[in-house]
Amino acid sequence: MSDNTLEQHASNAVSEVQTALNQAVSSISKSNAATNSQALETARQQLTRAEEFLDQAQTSANALSLPDQQ
Repeated sequence: MSDNTLEQHASNAVSEVQTALNQAVSSISKSNAATNSQALETARQQLTRAEEFLDQAQTSANALSLPDQQ
């Protein structure tokens, strides 16, 4: 993978995390002071997605910091 490809992957992962977090916050807001269990479950799922994308972003960042393997 080229540096540009890795940077794009990391950028995409960050965008996905932002989307997932926004959706989670929206779900929590809709839960009416955290009383709607379905909204909270949706928020939990979105936060789990965000965590997975953050893991991917960390992997990409780690790859970016490695010297080129030729």
